Amino acid sequence: MKFYPKFKDVPVPLTELIPTMTKASLAQVRAAIEQRNGKSFAQSFGALSASCSNCHEAANHPFVKIQAPTEAMFSNQKFAP
Repeated sequence: MKFYPKFKDVPVPLTELIPTMTKASLAQVRAAIEQRNGKSFAQSFGALSASCSNCHEAANHPFVKIQAPTEAMFSNQKFAP
């Protein structure tokens, strides 16, 4: 977002799109961490992952889906069509 505020053919600048799509779910994750609430964290992390995937779809990159990690390295991204 910092280095590419306008990305290819995305109709909205990333500096607007990303905060709009993720601000609420990031706040929920932060609150769950501060409360040390594992159940709330899992739910809010799922919501954040969905927000990120929705943002990718809005940016014309629907093939990039974010999911909860299943392994150590980069397992939170799914590139299957």
